Amino acid sequence: PISCGGEGLLLCASPHLHRIMRLLLVTLTALCAAEAHSAALRGGRNALLLWTPDAPAGSYAGSKTVLGETVYAKVVQTEQSVMSVALSGAVSLSCDAEEYSFDPRTGEIHIAHMAESGDCVHDALEEYGVTMDSIKWDNVQNRITVEMSYKLLHFTIDLEHDELELQLPQLDESTSIAEAYQLRFGSRLDESVPEGSYSGATSVFGQSVKGMAAFSSAAGTLDFSVSGAISLACDDEPYTYDGSGSISLTNEDVAGDCLHDSLEAYDATIDEVSYDAASNSVTVVVDAFLSISLTLQHVDGHGLPIILDQE
Repeated sequence: PISCGGEGLLLCASPHLHRIMRLLLVTLTALCAAEAHSAALRGGRNALLLWTPDAPAGSYAGSKTVLGETVYAKVVQTEQSVMSVALSGAVSLSCDAEEYSFDPRTGEIHIAHMAESGDCVHDALEEYGVTMDSIKWDNVQNRITVEMSYKLLHFTIDLEHDELELQLPQLDESTSIAEAYQLRFGSRLDESVPEGSYSGATSVFGQSVKGMAAFSSAAGTLDFSVSGAISLACDDEPYTYDGSGSISLTNEDVAGDCLHDSLEAYDATIDEVSYDAASNSVTVVVDAFLSISLTLQHVDGHGLPIILDQE
C-alpha cells in the first residue's frame, strides 16, 4: 500500500502512475512464476522432488482431542494407489496395503474396500462403532482431512504432510526423469510412448555398430539407421506401438520396402524392437548370423544424450 501522506503525496497525485505500478507488479509476478516453472524444468530429476504434487504422496499425520480423548491418525502412501492407515488413542487400528482411488477434481480419497466386511479398516472401525465419513486432500496445503463420526459426535482430523517421512532412494545418473517422478508422486510421468530421437552403439567382435531411431507418434512413422557391421538408412517407416513396450515395424516383411530390402541384403532380420518407458529408451535386436542388441537412449536435438544436472 502507498500512503498518501508525507513522502507518498507525489505518488498519490498521479493516478496514472498507480496504474502503471500495479501493472508492473502483475507483470513481475507473472515473470517470476514463469521463471520458477522454467527453473524446475531445467533442474531435472532433483527439481521434480521439489514440485508441489498434484496428488497425495508420502506420509501424513495428525491428532484431534474430542471430549478429553485424543485420536492420533497417520496415512502413508506405500505405493501407487496403496496406503497404510493407522489410528491410535481412543480408536486403534493399523491397516497396511489398503487400496484407494483419488479424484483430482474434488480431492476425495476413497478406500476401495472400506465398506466390505473382512477389510481391515472396515472391521476395526466397526468394532469401535466409528465411521470414516470422508478423506479429502487439500492440494494447496498438501494436507489430508479425515472426517469421522461416533454416534452423534462428528469430528475432523487434519493430517499434515511429514516431509521427513518421505524416504526416497538416492538418485544417480542412471535414474531417469520418469523414475524420479514416480518415486516422488507415486504416478507415472507421461512418457508412455516413444517420441523424438534415440541413439546408441555396441561392439561386436571389436567392430562398432551404431543405431539411430527418430519417432513421430503423431505420424506413426520413424526414421531408422544402422551403421557398422551392417548398414541401412530408412526414413518414414510405419510402425505401431501396443502401449506395453512392444513396437512393430509394419512393412518389415514387405518386399520393396526400404527396411525389408536392406535387411534382406545382409540376410538379417529384426527380432525385437521394444520401448522402456521408465528409462525412455528403445532396444533393437538384430539377427545377422549372430544376435546384436542395441540400446538407444533418448537424445536432444543435437544428437547428444540427455543427462540432466544433479544439482
